[in-house]
Amino acid sequence: MCLLCRYISSRFINDVCRRFIDRFGNDGKNDNKSNSPSIESHEDDWTLNEAIKTRSFWAILICVGIPAMVNTGITFHIASIFDTNGLSLEVASLVLSLMALVGIPISFVLSFVLEKVKI
Repeated sequence: MCLLCRYISSRFINDVCRRFIDRFGNDGKNDNKSNSPSIESHEDDWTLNEAIKTRSFWAILICVGIPAMVNTGITFHIASIFDTNGLSLEVASLVLSLMALVGIPISFVLSFVLEKVKI
């Protein structure tokens, strides 16, 4: 159940972040309209102060930071969450181990699947 909630919340957060970046992500720094890379394309070098002033920076920071905070909070508090619900520490450690054992391969598999499937 915990893995299912974690998966659903990460999908929801990814969807919200994608919409946020689509709406607010264009800062006008690089106005290359074509989607295909060109030979003459170049990357702009940004200083930290320039990057902090862009919406893209904050959108990416939020989209990376929120799931990391949620996962860290669940991981650190899983024993107390299970204890509150009347489950033992052994079950909490088993679920935590299973989350890692299942989560790592699923991340690799889903990365390949999501590259092929348009969401």
